[in-house]
Amino acid sequence: MALHITEPGAVPASLDRAWERGRGVGLAGVIAVLALFALPSAAGGELAPPIPIYRLRAAISANRIEGTIAVSFTNASNRVLDEAVFVRFANRFAEPDAGINDFNRQFVYPELEFDAGRMEIRDVRLGDAVLPTETLREPGVPDGALVRVVMPPLPPGEVARLTLNFRTEVPHRFGSFGEFEQQLTLNGGWYPYLAAANADGTWNLAGPPPLAHFEVQLSNDIERDVVLNGRSFVRGQSVQASVDAHYLSLVAAPQLLRDETRVDGTRIVFLHQPERRARRDTFEPTITAIMMSTLRDIVAKRPAQLTPPDEITVVEVPLRLNLTANGEGMALVSDRALKVNWLLRPFHQLQLAQALYTELLRD
Repeated sequence: MALHITEPGAVPASLDRAWERGRGVGLAGVIAVLALFALPSAAGGELAPPIPIYRLRAAISANRIEGTIAVSFTNASNRVLDEAVFVRFANRFAEPDAGINDFNRQFVYPELEFDAGRMEIRDVRLGDAVLPTETLREPGVPDGALVRVVMPPLPPGEVARLTLNFRTEVPHRFGSFGEFEQQLTLNGGWYPYLAAANADGTWNLAGPPPLAHFEVQLSNDIERDVVLNGRSFVRGQSVQASVDAHYLSLVAAPQLLRDETRVDGTRIVFLHQPERRARRDTFEPTITAIMMSTLRDIVAKRPAQLTPPDEITVVEVPLRLNLTANGEGMALVSDRALKVNWLLRPFHQLQLAQALYTELLRD
């Protein structure tokens, strides 16, 4: 079977199937089928291995992030490890996308021309020693996306501590990984991360990033409002956070307005750029008011099995091919969401419900 890199913010296939079953019966149908996935699962009898720990120090500029990331991980297998595999997710955008045509090009490339994204790992260190690295090629994985690090033998149960110096160039494009109108949307993968480890000491290159603990400190060279896995930081505020997640989801924009509402004890936070001025030949509420009302309804009508959280964060980003993406700790919604004739809004509402309920199911 060909290997591939799972996009960090991808919705689980089981939820995609639930969405397909419910889309023809309205919001209530989506709630009913998603309720099946909200039931608690049986706890396993084995203790999970220690999760990787990342310490990330980086600077955000116009379309670049560079810095260092130190990772500590335990050899949870029963054999000695002499390598580690890291993923440079940004390199999946180093070549033009397959399947782009005259119809969908406008929804991927803002200026209709391809702009490359890439990640460079400048060096990998174990203490003061620089470790050898090589590009690892696997079928179905974009060239340059995988890096093999040769390290001294690591016995079972022992911990390795590696430090990577990296630079990520963010492509000018729509979607969950790109820059548009000075807004960075980076839904995971903007830093090198360790591939998931299998019990036999091999590396799972087809799976999503493993759960990890992140200690993050970001400097903002071009001052922007920042959202990191649902935590918001205004311009000029130091970005420091401790996060337990599978991936870091980052949004940085010149200005993010904050609207809040409450329902059933849950605070709903909607972060969005200022609305563009436009002629309004309608007596409808503003699009922000429509969005807030929709989010309230979705949370109020959630499946009974879903415990209402204290807070849900929704961030508006420039998605085009999709209306939503799931950032761990926040839901990402397109800046085109609900901006259609009222007859078509139920289709948008269903996708918004899917995104919010997916986030609730992660808790």
